[in-house]
Amino acid sequence: GTDGYHVGAADARTTGLRTALILARDGSASDWFPLGMSGAPNVRLFGRRTAGAFSSYLSFDYFGFMSFNIASGDFVASDRTTRLGYGVAPDEDILPKQSDLIQGRDTVYERALEWVRTGQ
Repeated sequence: GTDGYHVGAADARTTGLRTALILARDGSASDWFPLGMSGAPNVRLFGRRTAGAFSSYLSFDYFGFMSFNIASGDFVASDRTTRLGYGVAPDEDILPKQSDLIQGRDTVYERALEWVRTGQ
């Protein structure tokens, strides 16, 4: 129908675009997505190494809302390296400084934006 939502344009620029992915020491999709994006053309990863939450886990629940999870597997890459607990290393390892945040600056974001705009 005519009331559908359409995204994009017929003349959208689809080549030569840069993608900056900002990382944090987090887990789950915050590991898998950077792993899939790393090494892609025109993509750079900025920030800190991810946590390495690549495994499945067993979950144990007790009375009184007590529970814990135990990793039960590992992701093995095509080169036979394991990823559990290792994570994805950024192209540019940048430690955000508390002093910069107090001044209202996000050094990781600023560096990523500089690369997107200039490619340097």
